[in-house]
Amino acid sequence: MPAGGDRTYSISGGRLPRYETEMKLSPMFTVNRGWKKGALPRSEANQDYVPIVRSEKHVAFPGICKTKTGRLLVVYREGLNHAGGRDGRVMMTKSDDLGRTWSEPWQIYDDPEVDDRNSALLCTADGTIVHVWNKYCEGRDLGVFLVKSHDEARSWSRPIPIGAGQPLRTRCHPLEIRTPTGDIEWLLPLYDCVSQRKAAYVGIFRPEDNSCLLVPVTPVGDRNVSDEWALEQAADGRLVALVRSNWDLWLWQSESWDQGRTWHNLRPSSIPSQFTPPDLLRLQDGRLMVTFSFRERCNERQAVSPDNGESWAVAQSVDVFGAKLRGDRSYPAAVQLDDHTIGTVLYETLPAPHGGTIWFARTKLADLERPAVNVWYSDAGEELAAGYVELTAVERAPADRERAAVAVDYRFTGRFGEPLHGLELVLSDEEGTICHGRYWMGGGRGETNYIELALTCNSSFTTLRRQSAIGGFYNDGNNHRMSLELRGRQLSLVLDNIDQAAVPLPAETDCQRIVRAGVIAHRTGVALFDLKIV
Repeated sequence: MPAGGDRTYSISGGRLPRYETEMKLSPMFTVNRGWKKGALPRSEANQDYVPIVRSEKHVAFPGICKTKTGRLLVVYREGLNHAGGRDGRVMMTKSDDLGRTWSEPWQIYDDPEVDDRNSALLCTADGTIVHVWNKYCEGRDLGVFLVKSHDEARSWSRPIPIGAGQPLRTRCHPLEIRTPTGDIEWLLPLYDCVSQRKAAYVGIFRPEDNSCLLVPVTPVGDRNVSDEWALEQAADGRLVALVRSNWDLWLWQSESWDQGRTWHNLRPSSIPSQFTPPDLLRLQDGRLMVTFSFRERCNERQAVSPDNGESWAVAQSVDVFGAKLRGDRSYPAAVQLDDHTIGTVLYETLPAPHGGTIWFARTKLADLERPAVNVWYSDAGEELAAGYVELTAVERAPADRERAAVAVDYRFTGRFGEPLHGLELVLSDEEGTICHGRYWMGGGRGETNYIELALTCNSSFTTLRRQSAIGGFYNDGNNHRMSLELRGRQLSLVLDNIDQAAVPLPAETDCQRIVRAGVIAHRTGVALFDLKIV
């Protein structure tokens, strides 16, 4: 390239603070496979969150509701570890300022002989607070129970057993509906994952006589979808269920048009499922909102459906919270705070005495309408999407040039194929030697959020360095920056201005005169906002 000749190919045409100049990418970017033109918004990390509870205990599985007076109530399970003993009890805390500050927590239920866990809350139209949870002890499911409060959780009714002895669990918030005959029913999202009758179930609870009818939502006996699930009623009256999958890469979805008596069209949704339950919320404007774990239980995002659950705007989702811990975390539950704001509670924890935190995050509905800009994007349906920029004879670096680099501004959009998933940058010389910089995810705890530097020489591929990414997660659906640089005989990879790794090229390898730069998506949806070549 000419001296000082950085080239930035700006897809959006908008000025980004990262680069000094803009040029159109379209005429220069040759799509060999998989990339398409489109328009998507950028996404930045949400910074509006506060800790509700910090504890040396294992604190987890929160639920939330907003009372008729505007008070927020949060329940959660406190114990020594994730499950198994007799130590779990149900705690509660409250906020009277829409989640900015929180009270000291207090115990609302503890059976000293079992683990009380998986609490969820509902505030009914008449102000009744409904609390459901399940009991567990040393590998045995001991059923679901329901209590009511008519004084905003100051006192509670006697526990009502649900399910006639079936080993049920609960998790997501109940739903109050009115039937065509005018009756009030509370729908309880339940599941059985251990018996011969394993399935997701809805408990149709009649508060007038405390009776409950169990209806399977998923096929009985199918363990994959016999798990935690979320329930909401759409503006057109249908009930929408989103079910956690044990093995698949997405949530499963089903609908009911008869108040939960029958369920139809169980199918994969377009929402990523990362081994934690989602939350469903009907907004005041009638749209459905889903809060879900975007990648491997490492962060949470929110997306809406404009058509009663027929489709989900996952690619336009907004960030809720990024993981501070790996592993035992997530389980979001959300409420609408006002016309403009959503409040979401979730957890991150370690066993006692290390303990953890219950978090409360606030997101703005206006962020769902942020403007879209022009992008190139890939789809998970492709094994890979590959695009390159061929340098002209004038632009090609002389053999003694000290530096060549390619950088992209990208974000993952929520479409994932079979693992592994990744984004790759390449620099190629005129002899066909290729330098690779890769970011990988999706292969489980030991095979995710890591980088790889590699070389292809004489058709032989060699990994030069493979290690965990430094400085955080780069697969959360937010915008990130990735660059691959060859400086002299050293190859390096940078993510968000954090040096990840630098390795020398093998002594027998000569990769000096770079003539081609490219970007490749591996089995995942990625949006490219800018491409820079130096």
